[in-house]
Amino acid sequence: MKELRQQEGGDIIVVASTSVIQNLIEAGELDRLSITLCPEFVGGGPRLFPDGPEATSWRLTDSTPTESGALCLLYERIRTSERSDVSGR
Repeated sequence: MKELRQQEGGDIIVVASTSVIQNLIEAGELDRLSITLCPEFVGGGPRLFPDGPEATSWRLTDSTPTESGALCLLYERIRTSERSDVSGR
């Protein structure tokens, strides 16, 4: 993934793959996370964030409600250097 990030081009987008998203989070390679919360429960299925990944901090940068009642949330990852800048440490 690091080699791919070094290349010119746009964003790398992962759609509906919990295993890829989980691996990117664990590798520290995910910068932005878009989650759509829908007002329907299908019951069961894999969890997006199982127990075990290292704690990370995220900042909500956008939220958009849809006509169906879904809520689209966009988060940017707060890196360690940004956390210390914000907290004054």
